[in-house]
Amino acid sequence: MTLPEVMISVTITGMLVAAMATATSVLLAQADNSQGRINNTRSEQSVGIWMPTDLASAEVVNTDAGASPCGTVCPSNVNVSGSNTLMLSWTGSIPGTTDSIPTQTIVSYRYIQTLDLDWQVIRVACYSVDSAPPTCSQVVVLHDVPAPPTGIEYYAGVTPPVWVMLVTLATDPAAPGDGTGAEGEDPTYYVKNGRRVTVTINGGGDLAGAGGGTDSITLSAGGTNRETELGTTNLSGAPTFAATRSRCGGNFGLVVDTSGSIGSNMSYVRTGVTAFIDAFAGTPIKLQVVTFATTATTLGAGAAWTKYYDMLVESDVTALKALVAGLNSTGGTNWEDGMFRMFRNSNGTVQSTLPKTLIFFTDGIPTYNRFNATSASSAPVAHPDDSGLASSNGSSYSQLAWNRANRVVREFEVDLEKLIGVYVGADTSGQSLWVQQGAGYHLEDYVRGYHYDYQRGSHLGNWERGYHLDYQRGSHLESWQRGYNLTYEVAGTGLTYEAAGSGMVYEVSSTGITYEKKTGSNWNSISKSTYESNNTVADETDNYRARVTGTLGPTWSTTTAALFHKSNQGNDSTDGYRTRVTGTLGSWATITSPSATFYNRSNSVSGSTDGFRARVTGTLGSWTSTTAGLYGLSNTTGDSTDGFRTVTNYSSPYTSWETATESAYNSGNTTPDETDGWRATTVYAAPFTTWTSITQSAYNSGNTTADESDSYRTQNIYTSPFSLWEATTEATYNSSNTTGDESDGWRVATLYTAPFTTWTSITQSAYNSGNTTADESDSYRTQNIYTTPFSLWEATTEAAYNTGNTSSGTTDGWDATKVYAEPFTFHEGSSSYNRPNRDILKQFIAPSGAVPAVQTAGVYTNAAQATYYELPNWTQFSGAMTSMALAECGGTVTLQTKVGTTNASDPFTYQSSVDLTTATTSALYRSGTFDYELSSGTAINVSISPMATSTLDDYNPVGWSCKAGGANYPFTTSPIDTGSPWSKITLSVAPNTAVSCVMTVALK
Repeated sequence: MTLPEVMISVTITGMLVAAMATATSVLLAQADNSQGRINNTRSEQSVGIWMPTDLASAEVVNTDAGASPCGTVCPSNVNVSGSNTLMLSWTGSIPGTTDSIPTQTIVSYRYIQTLDLDWQVIRVACYSVDSAPPTCSQVVVLHDVPAPPTGIEYYAGVTPPVWVMLVTLATDPAAPGDGTGAEGEDPTYYVKNGRRVTVTINGGGDLAGAGGGTDSITLSAGGTNRETELGTTNLSGAPTFAATRSRCGGNFGLVVDTSGSIGSNMSYVRTGVTAFIDAFAGTPIKLQVVTFATTATTLGAGAAWTKYYDMLVESDVTALKALVAGLNSTGGTNWEDGMFRMFRNSNGTVQSTLPKTLIFFTDGIPTYNRFNATSASSAPVAHPDDSGLASSNGSSYSQLAWNRANRVVREFEVDLEKLIGVYVGADTSGQSLWVQQGAGYHLEDYVRGYHYDYQRGSHLGNWERGYHLDYQRGSHLESWQRGYNLTYEVAGTGLTYEAAGSGMVYEVSSTGITYEKKTGSNWNSISKSTYESNNTVADETDNYRARVTGTLGPTWSTTTAALFHKSNQGNDSTDGYRTRVTGTLGSWATITSPSATFYNRSNSVSGSTDGFRARVTGTLGSWTSTTAGLYGLSNTTGDSTDGFRTVTNYSSPYTSWETATESAYNSGNTTPDETDGWRATTVYAAPFTTWTSITQSAYNSGNTTADESDSYRTQNIYTSPFSLWEATTEATYNSSNTTGDESDGWRVATLYTAPFTTWTSITQSAYNSGNTTADESDSYRTQNIYTTPFSLWEATTEAAYNTGNTSSGTTDGWDATKVYAEPFTFHEGSSSYNRPNRDILKQFIAPSGAVPAVQTAGVYTNAAQATYYELPNWTQFSGAMTSMALAECGGTVTLQTKVGTTNASDPFTYQSSVDLTTATTSALYRSGTFDYELSSGTAINVSISPMATSTLDDYNPVGWSCKAGGANYPFTTSPIDTGSPWSKITLSVAPNTAVSCVMTVALK
């Protein structure tokens, strides 16, 4: 071949090689993008085969990461490791011999890692008939799904993998409570359509953007429309998820700025938020208020983090207003922490209840973000779009803070029906430095650092369980008794107290008595005659008294019955006064009032031989307590027919004991002693129903047989101290051992022979001295350890780098080369320009364009559509907040039926006079709302009547009450029918008023 031919051949060959290299480069550059699109398409197809049908069938939704479709005992053919992302269950039936046989289907979508380290989403389906053990099967729905992101500590069965599958669902409408997680929520919350179960799935792929395959797939199901003919008493016909009956209802979120820049204007904030709450009071609204300054707080949440207040519950309204009244202005402005607190839990998971409408109020642009101030336990994660931005300093506007807050809102924007921004104060006319990101780049040539770890292998054998002996003696109980005490009582009616009119004399001691009169605070002696002419009562309350000061008698003088009763204080003669029978008793006369008192002071024997007696003359009743002594002096019969009786009290003190049955003792006895009024005798003989621990010496001295027939035995106690050991199985050891030593009662020997199940790090010198083979059969090996010090480096994948890399240098063991060419996954450097603050907030509220609120003559004319309120004057804040609330609930009347302060459980149906529509309250639906079309802006008069139903027959009406804006609202009442006790109310309904009315009833 000639030289020219050679040159031509070389040139042509070079051109061909260059063309092929260029084509190869293009193919390689598009490979990831193509793979990403394939991943996304594959995900849509795989998920679409199963999940839509499962969602449509589901009756119960469970997002607990630890949930299992087959309980704790599952068939070996299914994998229930990893975390549950979404578990759906529903019931059905199959034909039976006589009746249908119930079936249950439970499907769990699980996030798992396979043995070859592939992360997958699998579908495990379990089917059971008539509560029999289930049969289960599984299919792979998605493979090559994203691994746990950097910064998230993933624990199988504990951490929900929201980076792969995010589930948003409403709670069961039949569940009670306020909708903050475990407690369910009222079904009147969602407008037009009931809340749906929404599942958003990351389709996989390793590049951002539409070409990369990381776009999400979103499916939703459930949330059927509420039909007008669906009665509120028909629980079985209620939709599985939430349903709605009025535009007024749902979960509202209010994010309130309380930063220090507000200052003295904080009073306007408190007034405005309070007016907002009052406008919703009595409506089917749940309201969560998050305040933010340097960090955020959820009002009333405490340790629970989230708290929705029920505006149907007056105590909730009052409690929330009290919290608002305590708000103060202090700190910086952290939009991100406020938004994070509204949508996510402290650990970063999505809250189970999300607002349908979010109102965001601020007086300035953000100066903090979650990197330098956060209220959550979840650590903030950096985003590549923020690369090169300055950290927030807490005193001036931060582009980083805006970006991070904006991403939170954009993530949850799909869950909101409306997002409204309110910008108040002088800052509305200001400007701030807006930062534009600099040059973009992507990374190539990913490497990972490691070092050698020298290890020795071993396995465990000779498993043992520790125990000690407990010495016991057996017994049983006999002779059961119950303690009691007696109360002595006398009839308050039906008894006549009498004294003999003849045959007895009343006497006073001639000696030993001093008569006194009280003057001021002193007692002075007086004559007997002065005392008898002035004394009126037997005590000293009339300032006269007769006091024993010496030896009584032996001389006694006669006195009158009247004087005797004014001085006598007891039924003996120790007070210087006595009665004495001197002849035949007769001429019995009723003792004058207070008859019982005189009788008790004079009567000294049981019977009438002392001249006093109590006689039954009427119907006995009004029994009152008396003393045992007085009872003994008057009781004449074994029953209560004489006006005196005893009552047995089974309470402390226990002065007497009576025989009881064993069943009564077992039912009533609460303490081991007799302080509870029950006792029994312990008998150390068969049958042995109780075994009590004793000392070893007591056991040794009493034990006489090899079994427990002599009431003595020993038991193996598997608690500390572990003085004895017994062989056990490896499975039992593995399921019970909790510590690395034997302090928990489990121990095992370490054996340095195959099979090697555990490898322990050793020194290099120990490895060198012990290693004898090129493999690990001699129990020695080396492993690549991917921790510092990084002395060696190996090539890795982009996906692994993105998962593991945590710093910009090599200190974390990951490195890559920056390539300043598309695709741009990172940015560095930036430019900036001054931008109006109002535009910064508008873009945060609605990137596609906010709808400004329009005010005419002080009234917002487009409150139903407005998404942005700009208020240079703080005095406008309260009116704007009220307008927002009334845009939702203005022109409505919400009804509740209550028995006292509790919602009536039975259904009550009410009818509106405007269009004859009805609303029903019941156990399931606490409120009903009439929604009036008032587009003309004119108020209308409305009559609302309780309809005559069978329910009304079980109740009596108590009355009506109505409120609006936190104040009583006027109405008139009139009977629903002639002669009916039930009344209807007539009131005026305006578009700028949300009225709440309660009909109070009482059970017949």
